[in-house]
Amino acid sequence: MNENIGYWLLSIMFLLLPPIFYGLFRYHIYSWLRKDKHLSKTKIRKAAKGLTNYWWYESLHQEIGLGAIYWLNKIFTILFPVTFLLTVLTGWIHIMSVPICILTVFIYLLTLVIFVFSRILYNLSRHNSPIVFWGKSENNGIDSFFLDLLIAAFFLVAAYAHLIATCDLWGIEFPHL
Repeated sequence: MNENIGYWLLSIMFLLLPPIFYGLFRYHIYSWLRKDKHLSKTKIRKAAKGLTNYWWYESLHQEIGLGAIYWLNKIFTILFPVTFLLTVLTGWIHIMSVPICILTVFIYLLTLVIFVFSRILYNLSRHNSPIVFWGKSENNGIDSFFLDLLIAAFFLVAAYAHLIATCDLWGIEFPHL
């Protein structure tokens, strides 16, 4: 039982980071709509009226076509709350560790894709190139493809670590790197 509580708390901790990167994704979508799609703040605000329009940019997607951004946003906003609630409410139950692990690993992989899209949108907006090997950021920091790779690698390692923790909980030997 003690292992299950530890796994439950670990799973909750794993789910605290993806919303931060989702917030950055939302910010970069807004900036991209303003700069590259030449939409005014008022137009974006009016298009965001209602729940589906606020979270999924439904009306903007129908009007200008957001493509993959729309679907990534929609999948994340549906899947993350389900995963988080399932983890909080049933994460301490041993048998629930398997679906929680699958969903958490998927959330981390989805967050990785969202992070990549977010960085591409940011780099296009700031540097007019999807990949920046070395550049100056808005707050005099560094924009670099190599830093982006480190953060992307973190998401893969976190997904792998959760998978390892679940296998250890079940006593399954999983190949370690």
